[in-house]
Formats: sequence, C-alpha cells, structure tokens
Amino acid sequence: MAIPIPRTEHDSAWLRASVAFLVGLAFVLLAFLPSWRLLVVAWTSSETYSHGFLIAPISVWLIWRMRGRLAALVPQAFLPALAVLAAALALWAAGEVVEVNLVRFVAVIGMVQGLALLCFGPAVARAAIFPLAFLLFMVPLGEGLIPWLMEGTADATIAALRLSGVPVLREGLHFALPTGRWSVVEACSGLRYMVAALVLSTLFAHLNFRTLWKGIVFVAVALAVSIVANWARAYLVVMVGHLSHMRYGTGSDHVVYGWVFFGIVMLVVFWMGMRYSEEGVDTGDAAKGAAATRTSDRSFGTGPGRASGRGGLARTSAALAAFVVLCIAAMGGVAALRDITVQQGAAAQIASRIGAASARPMDIQPAYEGASGVAQGELDPTGPRGPVQFYVAYFARQHETGEMVRFGNQVLALDDKRWGTFARRTETVSGEGGAFEVQERLVRSGTDERLMWSWYTVVGRSAAGDRQAKLLTLRAMLSGQGDHSTVNVLLAPVAGDRDAARERLRAQARVLDAAARALTAGGA
Repeated sequence: MAIPIPRTEHDSAWLRASVAFLVGLAFVLLAFLPSWRLLVVAWTSSETYSHGFLIAPISVWLIWRMRGRLAALVPQAFLPALAVLAAALALWAAGEVVEVNLVRFVAVIGMVQGLALLCFGPAVARAAIFPLAFLLFMVPLGEGLIPWLMEGTADATIAALRLSGVPVLREGLHFALPTGRWSVVEACSGLRYMVAALVLSTLFAHLNFRTLWKGIVFVAVALAVSIVANWARAYLVVMVGHLSHMRYGTGSDHVVYGWVFFGIVMLVVFWMGMRYSEEGVDTGDAAKGAAATRTSDRSFGTGPGRASGRGGLARTSAALAAFVVLCIAAMGGVAALRDITVQQGAAAQIASRIGAASARPMDIQPAYEGASGVAQGELDPTGPRGPVQFYVAYFARQHETGEMVRFGNQVLALDDKRWGTFARRTETVSGEGGAFEVQERLVRSGTDERLMWSWYTVVGRSAAGDRQAKLLTLRAMLSGQGDHSTVNVLLAPVAGDRDAARERLRAQARVLDAAARALTAGGA
C-alpha cells in the first residue's frame, strides 16, 4: 500500500535535482569556456548561425511550457548517465586533439544533456527529450555543403536563364550575360535558408504534429522548399539586374530582397502546415499535470522514488565529483599531446628537397591560413608547355596557429572570381613511400585551362581527402607523434593535352610526396 508523502517532499526532490543540475551546468560552462567561446564566435561571425543565441531560450521555454507534465514525475538520480558524460568528455578530447570545432560543440552540448539525465533521471529526460535534443541546433552545421549548394544554385540559375531565352556563358561558378557578369558566392549557396528552415520547421512540427512521420515529412518539405526558393531568388536577382541593365539587384539590396522572398515562402509553408496540424497536441499547460501530480505524490514513497531523497543527492554529488576528476585528467592528457615543437625552416627544407627552380608564387593561390611555413615555386621549367608550379603549406601546433583542414582553407578559394572548377576526379600515384591518391581539378579561366592536383601529408602518411587527413591527425596525436602536416598542390598547364599534363604532374607528385613525408615524419 502506498504511503502518503506530503507534497513538500515532492517539491524537495525537484529542488535537489535542480540545484545539482545547475551546479553541474556551471562547472561545464566554466571548465569548457574556450569551447563555448568558440561557439559564440561562430554565431557572431556568420548570419547563417546567428540563430544559435535563441536556441537555449527556446529550449527553456519548451520545458516551461510542459511544466505540468513534468511536475507529475519524480526526479531520480541516474548514475549510469555518468557513462554518457564520460563519452561526451572523450568526444571533446578528440575534438581538441584534431582541432574540429564541430566535435567540440557536440561534446559540450552532450555534457549538458548528460547532466540532465544524471540529475533528473530517465523519466524526466524522456519527457523533455525534444527540448534537450533541440539544443543541438546550437551547433553550426552544414558548412561542408556549401560547395555543392553553390554548384546547384549555379546550375539552376543558368538553366532558368536559358529557358527564359537569356544567352549565358558559364565558367565554373561565374557566368556572363550580355548585360554583365555574375558569380555564385558563398552567400548565394542557400545554406542560411536551409538552416533557418530546418530549425523553424522542426519547432513547428513539434508544436503542431503528434504523428512522427507527419513531422518528418513537413521538415523534409520545408528543406526542399528552402533550396528551391534560393534557386528562384538567385534567378530573380539576375533577371532584375539583366532587365534593368545592372542598375538594380547588384548591390546589397538583393540580400534584403532574398530574405523578404524567403520569409514569404516560409509563411506559405507554415500556413499549409497549419491546415494539416493535428488536434490534441500537448500544450504543456500546467493544469494538465495536476491530477497526475497528485497521483505521483501519493506514491512518492514507494519503490525507487526514494532514490530522489538525500541518498539520491549524495549519489548525484559523487557522480558529479567523478566527472570533475575525469575532466581534469582529460584536460591534462590533451595538454600533453598538444605540446609539439614546430619545425623551423620547413619551407626551405621542402624547396631544397624537391629542387625548386624558382620561388615564384603559383598563378592560382590556394587559401590556407595559419600555416607555420609556405613554399611555392616552379618545377620542370624546361617543359614544352611551361613549368609545373607547386605550393606546400606546413602546419604544426594547429591548436595555436590554425587548423590545416577547416572550412575556408581550400585549394581554390570560394571567392575566386577568376578561376572556375569544371571537373574533379581522383588519381593514384605510385610513390617511394607507397601508392597515394590525389584530388584532381580541371580549372579554367577563359581559354586558359590547368590541371590542379592536391593532397595532404600527415606525419609521413598521405591522404587525399579532408576526413582521412583528420583521422590520420587523430591517430598521430594519440600516439604522441604530433600534428606535423602539409597540404601539397601542383599546377600544370593543359595546352590541349590533358594526358600529357597528368604525366608531368605524376612525375613531380612523386618527388613532392617524398619530400613532404620526410619533413612531417622528421618533425614527429
């Protein structure tokens, strides 16, 4: 038979759990302040992610909105949540080691979610799963999609212009009309529209649909509409500029037009969603939980409910203390792994090893900031079609100088208005240290066509892609070898014979790869 417990005991359980959660939250915010600061910088440096400031307040509002349902539950200390916190801490350490902000951000937000599970227990966390999961929208996502979104915007805009009878000459992400030239830049990718549509439609679906599949369909439709709306916006802006002989639509005004157009489109999407919204969606009114709260109060003293008393608080405190100890150990380990000596004169070593004919800058300058040393110049100067040009950027102690692999660091800068990429492929080269892969780009500016090869070298190992380079960096850091790395770029004129250009690049890639491996392995 249930033993009646005064309501004050129920309130005390919530008070103890809330105090424990706030103490843990304060520790996570202060101990991992650099990661939180980077997150705020991401919000302030890009309009695409400025919504991040609103996510936590919205999550708190959602929890407050469902306070009646939550009040019917008994918070209980859940010690297995310490494993969740430990996993989030390990994820943070990996992000720190390889300098991946996305991993850092997911980790610290996961710690907040793990604290909620630890202090309030599975029942409360399950009831508040959407507000807790909604916190993940604080993480800046989607930067890796920008190149593909830009290509899609260019394809759709040019196709629409041609269907409208407007002649277009395309060069990569640049195209010319009889009235002027246009370029698809990062701001035209539509990522900010996609991110805004994803956040708003997810919140709308939670508030208006009970059936999961209906909410998923609504979010998918909103995302598709946001992509198509961006294409339509780009087409309309170009058409306005074309029809007005470049008097309108070419300045910052087209950004305003774009947001107005996007707002109208999303209002239509939400209006359609309201027509299919389901009745009976929980409003979270406190009155709805009153009866359940009284029932919970009567049975508070039975079973595991007692775990939320002083004994539960002691266990929660012990778990938090263990988490603090793990944090201190992880931070010390990360600091030891990041204690790396930067090689001096790396650029001169590379140039000497490959026998550079000159130090002339490459015609197409790769965009790699934060390098500890850069070597560039010419190879094979007596080639029948001109010299092969090279660019090598050396990175070490990347947590201080900047990451080699990050958004914005690219072989061909996103804002390059002269050169456009027309084809990509992967080539395999047999080198002294074994076969390795390179990324090939066919780039063009007018009638000038070049082949560009690029790859990474991390502590004596080669990698063609960003993800592989990051994994190699993580393995090298965890093994105590450091993060000595290079990005290697070769550029050769095509002059009508791409196969001949590839053979020249292949010969020089063997030499350059051997030099990069020796440099980075020697640094370790």
